[in-house]
Amino acid sequence: MAQTLEISGVEYQIGSPNMDAVGLPVSLTDLPATLEVEGATLLRRSSFHVTLVAVGHLAARQGLNAASFVPQVLESFQRYVAKTPIAFERFTGEYRLAEEGELRSVVAMCDVGNLREFLLRVGKEFDIKPEYPPTHVTLYTLQQDAGIFLTTEEELEARSHVVTVPELRLSAN
Repeated sequence: MAQTLEISGVEYQIGSPNMDAVGLPVSLTDLPATLEVEGATLLRRSSFHVTLVAVGHLAARQGLNAASFVPQVLESFQRYVAKTPIAFERFTGEYRLAEEGELRSVVAMCDVGNLREFLLRVGKEFDIKPEYPPTHVTLYTLQQDAGIFLTTEEELEARSHVVTVPELRLSAN
């Protein structure tokens, strides 16, 4: 379940199992209900978003106490986007099949404006080196809505590979 925040006319979500990730909802239309990829039938997600910052994962990678770090970063995020909205820009045209254990998902890579600047600010504010995430939207999953965290380039490369899905022609609203 996600909590919606509207800041300066833009909706963001606080979600993930621990409510420690910031997402940007993306509205997509005209996607088929299922997608066949490499012998598996995947189901269209019930909603779509780009995870901007997986704060709990960032805390773990930096060796920080998530209980204090997460609320501080969420507060910093709200201050930042009140002046500089972080916005979806475009899909890149690259699709990837992600796999982790029995989980499978198809993601569409995308570009997001002003996110890099926010992460640089977080780095300075908390004296850490956050990585720019591989920005993507999870479109389809093998198990309904069961996505796979791809929060770093290392995770993206280890857990996914490029696939061709000519039946998808994305446009974001």
